[in-house]
Amino acid sequence: MRHRQSGRLLTGAAALVAGLFLVTACSGSGADTPDDTDQTAGSGELRTIHVSAPPSYNALTLHVAEAEGYFAEEGLKLEIVPTVGAEAVPQLLGGSLQFMLGDVVTLVRAQSEGVPLVIAAPSVLLDAPGDEAYSSVLIRTADAEKYTSAADIAGGSFGIPSVNSQPWLDVRTLVEEAGGDPDSIQFTEVPNPLQALRQGQVDFVTAPQPTVSAGVLEGDVTILTPLVLEDMGGIIGYPYLTTSDLVESDPALVQSFRRALIKANTLINSDRELALEVAATYLDVPEEVLQASTLPVLGEEMPTVEDMQKHIDRIVAAGIIAADDAPKAADLLAKQ
Repeated sequence: MRHRQSGRLLTGAAALVAGLFLVTACSGSGADTPDDTDQTAGSGELRTIHVSAPPSYNALTLHVAEAEGYFAEEGLKLEIVPTVGAEAVPQLLGGSLQFMLGDVVTLVRAQSEGVPLVIAAPSVLLDAPGDEAYSSVLIRTADAEKYTSAADIAGGSFGIPSVNSQPWLDVRTLVEEAGGDPDSIQFTEVPNPLQALRQGQVDFVTAPQPTVSAGVLEGDVTILTPLVLEDMGGIIGYPYLTTSDLVESDPALVQSFRRALIKANTLINSDRELALEVAATYLDVPEEVLQASTLPVLGEEMPTVEDMQKHIDRIVAAGIIAADDAPKAADLLAKQ
């Protein structure tokens, strides 16, 4: 397999990702180059793929697909690389990673800067009204009578790992849909939002499961509101990304990866107990927390161009990128 990324793209990506790709997860070392693990045609050997993903529910699809043999059915062997965020993107562009878990804001910002990332496969969908929410806004239990709705977030201090990120944008949308002014939110970047909340540094934070359930069970924090979105709910929020170069040079690999993930997504959506059994194998979380938690709803098909245009419109409206720099919606998706 050949990777034809130019030095210009790698240099540009290194400058971009320092402030762009803050994904909450552990960091780790790089992977071996994929040229050492390519499958010999007709040999029957599994081809190793390197995928960057954090040890969280967001990566559940990978673990289920591996446990159920979906990757093996596609002739693939999975190696999860804990290098994520800013460290993962240059590795993806350089070819030592083939795929990484990211988010749509990251993707749109990258393409607006000329970094050639595209969606390879669906993963976590944004929460929609009527569903049990995967992500929620948390407050201190002592403030439960002070704050009663999403509109109360307006004017308050909100702890978040990074501004101009997917959670930052989703919180703004939540408040706007509740009738509040998102521009009045005082966002503060904090490395550990839940800790910042408990220490009184901020009034609100957002977190996914099982962090939400763990905090609630401890009793000192509580859910103010689920992070559900009226217009964007049910649309992809956190997809698996790859490079347009890999899509062009090895489309069969991208399609095999996608098929395995969609099978796993479909199984997780329909079999909670199996999903929790797999989650327990890689998450150091008490059983009672797992059982109390809500799993993410996962995409069972690739997002549409219309979905991606909704994202672009929202990102531009929030001032994350300029309208003139916005990519075309169709260019965000790996060519089928």
